[in-house]
Amino acid sequence: MFTVDRAGFERHLSNARESIIPHRLGLTVDPEKEGERWLLRRLEDVARIILFDVCEGWLAASLDADAPDSARWYIGIALFNGLCNVPDPIAVNRGYHILESIALTHPPGRWPTRPEAGPHQMDWSPDREVKMVVRAEGGGIDAAHWLLDQMEMGDVERRILLIHWLRAMLERPSLIEGMALGKRFELMAQAQPPEVAAEMVGCLPRLFETDPDSGDTVLASIRTRSEGVVTRALSVEVPALLRVTPDRGILLIDHLLSSNDASARASATSSLKEL
Repeated sequence: MFTVDRAGFERHLSNARESIIPHRLGLTVDPEKEGERWLLRRLEDVARIILFDVCEGWLAASLDADAPDSARWYIGIALFNGLCNVPDPIAVNRGYHILESIALTHPPGRWPTRPEAGPHQMDWSPDREVKMVVRAEGGGIDAAHWLLDQMEMGDVERRILLIHWLRAMLERPSLIEGMALGKRFELMAQAQPPEVAAEMVGCLPRLFETDPDSGDTVLASIRTRSEGVVTRALSVEVPALLRVTPDRGILLIDHLLSSNDASARASATSSLKEL
């Protein structure tokens, strides 16, 4: 692939170099040499950045308004599915951006949506309406659902990466309904490894804000878990739950006070000051 497009490879390599090499190496006696050493110790990261660049390029070509390339749509999605195998910063951040672009059939390159502003931000307005609407045409929603299904059927690391994406998606009101996030959370909460269940706990406060019924279902499922990592994750989220839904937060404190995990009991007790 890189042999037939040498110029493109050099461009991707230059972009990877700029994104990985820290600025301080440019202040050394031989920044070029030090930069090469830095890259050689991080070849896997360089390769992943290049492949994500290629993936974005293919999807951008497939969604071009004047000359869409359907072949690159399918191979771009297939490449993206293969790249998202670990929850590293590249897959979490760029991966979510690509997923959102696929769902909205919007060429990657800039964020088509933004998190919903809150009252703590200067640009917040209680009367502002969400203008972005999920478009189901073109198979974007179906493709995004397929990708999420593939992630859910993967190993623990792929599922943790999926939870990171779902948490980011909960901040995009325009995607919550179109992607049926509440229902997906409900189904996922039923049987997950402890590490994945613990990651899901971090989504509960926002889930209660957007879909209280789904929040109740997910919390009820997770409360049945006795693993220490899940119990400790619940104890960490108690203050946030108390702010969003005080009744559920108090019930969770009662549940945690009977836990066998001493740190969870201590954390639940300290959360009482939030009342």
